[in-house]
Amino acid sequence: MKIEGKRTFQLNGENQSITLTGFIRPADIQSDNSIISYSIMDLVVTYEGDGTITKAQEPGMITKFLRWLF
Repeated sequence: MKIEGKRTFQLNGENQSITLTGFIRPADIQSDNSIISYSIMDLVVTYEGDGTITKAQEPGMITKFLRWLF
């Protein structure tokens, strides 16, 4: 079975989100409907941010142009 979980929170005035996706066996689901982390196969963790700090870390216009040029 494929699973996906997403958590969105605010940190330092930015909206941050963490997404986990992976595959599990139905036998690994515990009685309280939880899964032990080492039971998730092909785990993919995605971390995204949206705010002023994230935008400040992006490359400038000259760097973008030089990357496009070369």
